[in-house]
Amino acid sequence: MKNIIKLTIILTTFTLVSCGKKAVQNQQLSPPEQSTLTATKSGTPKNIIALNRLAEQIVVEIVSENFLIGDKYITEASGVIIGKKNSTYYVLTANHIFDSDDGLFVVTRSEKPGKRGEELPLKFIKRYPNEDLAVVAFASLTDYEVAVVGEASLLDDEDGVYVGGWPGADDREGFQFTPAQVTNPRAGNNLNYQPTVPGEDVSEGMSGGAVLNEAGQLVGIHVGLVEEGGDGDGVLISTFLRMVSEEVEEVLVRGTPFASKSQERENEIPKNYGNATSFPTKKAVLTRHSISTATNISEVSTFNKTSLHTDNVWSVAISPDGQTIVTGSGDNTIKVWDMVTGNLKATLIGHHSGVGSVAISPDGKTIVSGSSDWTIKVWDLATGNLKATLTGHGSGVFSVAISPDGQTIVSSSRDETIKVWDLATGSLKTTLTGHRWSVMSVAISPDGQTIVSGGWDGTIKVWDMVTGNLKTTLTHLGSYVYSVAISPDGQTIVSGNSDSEYDDSTIKVWDMATGELKATLSGHSSGVGSVAISSDEQTIVSGSYDSTIKVWDMATGNLKATLSGHSDDVYSVAISPDGQAIVSGSIDNTIKVWDLATGNLKATFTIVNKKWVESIAITPDRQTIVSGSSDNTIKVWDMATGNLKATLSGHSDDVNSFAISPDGQTIVSGSDDKTIKVWDLATGNLKASLIGHHYNVKSVAITPDGQTIVSGSDDKTIKVWDLATGNLKAILTGHRYSVMSVAISPDGQTIVSGSWDNIKVWDLATGKIKSTLSGHGSRSVVISPDGKTIVSRSLYEIKMWDMATGNLKATLSDHNDDVNSFAISPDGQTIVSGSDDWSLKMWDIATGNLKATLTGHGDDVKSVAISPDGQVIVSGSWDNTIKVWDLATGKLKSTLTGHTSDVMSVAISPDGQNIVSGSSDNTIRVWSSR
Repeated sequence: MKNIIKLTIILTTFTLVSCGKKAVQNQQLSPPEQSTLTATKSGTPKNIIALNRLAEQIVVEIVSENFLIGDKYITEASGVIIGKKNSTYYVLTANHIFDSDDGLFVVTRSEKPGKRGEELPLKFIKRYPNEDLAVVAFASLTDYEVAVVGEASLLDDEDGVYVGGWPGADDREGFQFTPAQVTNPRAGNNLNYQPTVPGEDVSEGMSGGAVLNEAGQLVGIHVGLVEEGGDGDGVLISTFLRMVSEEVEEVLVRGTPFASKSQERENEIPKNYGNATSFPTKKAVLTRHSISTATNISEVSTFNKTSLHTDNVWSVAISPDGQTIVTGSGDNTIKVWDMVTGNLKATLIGHHSGVGSVAISPDGKTIVSGSSDWTIKVWDLATGNLKATLTGHGSGVFSVAISPDGQTIVSSSRDETIKVWDLATGSLKTTLTGHRWSVMSVAISPDGQTIVSGGWDGTIKVWDMVTGNLKTTLTHLGSYVYSVAISPDGQTIVSGNSDSEYDDSTIKVWDMATGELKATLSGHSSGVGSVAISSDEQTIVSGSYDSTIKVWDMATGNLKATLSGHSDDVYSVAISPDGQAIVSGSIDNTIKVWDLATGNLKATFTIVNKKWVESIAITPDRQTIVSGSSDNTIKVWDMATGNLKATLSGHSDDVNSFAISPDGQTIVSGSDDKTIKVWDLATGNLKASLIGHHYNVKSVAITPDGQTIVSGSDDKTIKVWDLATGNLKAILTGHRYSVMSVAISPDGQTIVSGSWDNIKVWDLATGKIKSTLSGHGSRSVVISPDGKTIVSRSLYEIKMWDMATGNLKATLSDHNDDVNSFAISPDGQTIVSGSDDWSLKMWDIATGNLKATLTGHGDDVKSVAISPDGQVIVSGSWDNTIKVWDLATGKLKSTLTGHTSDVMSVAISPDGQNIVSGSSDNTIRVWSSR
């Protein structure tokens, strides 16, 4: 066949996932979090259009500054994003493409069609020259698709695969996606395949690119051809995993298997679900839709959008009295709801990853939750207080159950074990082993004598709860068991199953005593994720990945009703104790309540998408708060009352930066929609739209005299505008990469710009470059109050430069992870930085010496501010708290609690009287600092 080329790829299996704003890695206290899969039916073949789009999202271009022609880079290679930790993305690619470790950049693609991504510097993590592999990393706050490592042995001869990459050839613009067929799945350490479309081949630059199977899973990394027209060369992923460093291994996430032919399945995992200190009084809570004042920080609002889960609902439970619903979510929280009114009663915060299972004790007093953070937590339902944390599992906890006498917890995990715990003491009583794969579900018999477990090894196991002995094993040929339930009389087991290869999306009914299969209930078109049995033993309810709930007659096996309304996978169902209501949770971000008798939908609790508050500022007169959000708007609030004064709508994409004029009358905003907008702060009216940038506007600043706007953009330019007329005064060119930050000196004569290539100092009047500060790609720049020092922040360090000479004064590099924010004290003597290593550090500006390290946060520190009198530091963290520190001593003064999600930004009013915080829980809070 003409022009058909055999290629060799690295045997790798990945499943596409979407990483959200944060991938929490509790680096010191808990195991790594498992990401949530976006492919809702990852075992189902996808059309080629969907495959092409998915491949384009996870494959990045790798370019070198040495290969720049005009303003265009020539692609050197491709790479696949295989993991994420905080803001760092890890990329697996081919080693032979790198001559050196310097001057390399990654070019990403935005998820929005037609929208350009980012150009970001690469950092080498590890080379494997003997296997022609390399792992590199880049940092970004943008969410990109991530691949999940799996098992490669499922590939067989003639299986279809697809190779994708950025060829960079003159005749091959854009992303190339080539269908191919496996010709030799296990050639030693290699896998061979060849294109199936005549005339198609793989172009230069695609080394390191992705290879997908028919289900959209990444099954390899292309590493090139041995010779033109001949086989390629590659390495099995098992070889890579034997060599992989701990740093990279902890960010790898494994995915759901797919095979077009029957083969043994091993080493894979199922779908994942995914201390108060004294504080000042909270004055007001500002939400996106309304303002509510509160005098008690523990108050919660009635059922409204800002109180809902901000991610998929993975599990639901109903209290024995039928009055309360408890839900577990991918947002790491448990929420307690009033079943009658729908009001939120409490939010339980403590898990560091998604909550896959919740259970309520028979007396209705205790909640038990299991999480992907490898822990089980025990909560007081009435108060919401955490009573105990049970550790011992070696991976994510998928299911929890409480014995009928309320004395025992049973949990199951991806580590293939079931553990039995004493609920009162939290001590481990026994560990049951026997499953050969993840144990997805456990149930306890009504007499408390028997445990039933279902796993991905295709078995249901029945255990003696007292002795821990295995009593019997019920086998599903080729099926994965997702859920099990035991009838109230203890005589029947019901299981929910899933397997696309065997076309088994059924519910099976088993005799508990004999282990015989009594009935198979067919009707779902995709996997059954959850089953429940009514208290009168007349009804089985099943929730499925086909987005429906089905109601079955338990005696006859007949289908009584199909409840449609969810728009995505249903992962959990529960039946109320009185048998009158069904509650379902879905990854369409809703909780639904149904009438069991009629099948009618009684209520829907709709979850809003997370549009968090990214930045806040306070006007010079201390009367107004301005906030910027990922919902494309700017909001103006009355600081005294908390009332929303105006919503500035007009941008069509994320607002990245805004500035308030010195007289407090004007707001200027920069957005990913490529525009700068000028707003009247008093009225909220749009005064002007400044158009001229070709890509995202990353930063805006206003001169001290209020007459000039300066903007920095992804188009590599700085633009200078007349604020009064909106006219473009000058375009400053010289950067080779995105301009991430701009600052203006206190005298208004100098602009400082920060880019991934360097920092530049410009004369504002002439537009000429005064100096270039090299050796440091900068995410942000700030000028000290005396105008003598420039402070710049990169991913891992802070540098101080002499403004007049451009000389480097000091490098501050004691943080162990990304530096997210820094502030300079009003007297210009101290820098305070906040980092993903959970600490703040205080530095002496004159000497560059580290003065103190402030520890106490339980997660990444995302924002820091210093009070106008220079006496207080305020920090905001992903641990949902704000902390107030004494700048002179470094001691913690107080911890402000009340936010239910990450604190993204903090500010202090000009008079030092108030602290303002913005969070991804969609609220702004105002606190008295006195």
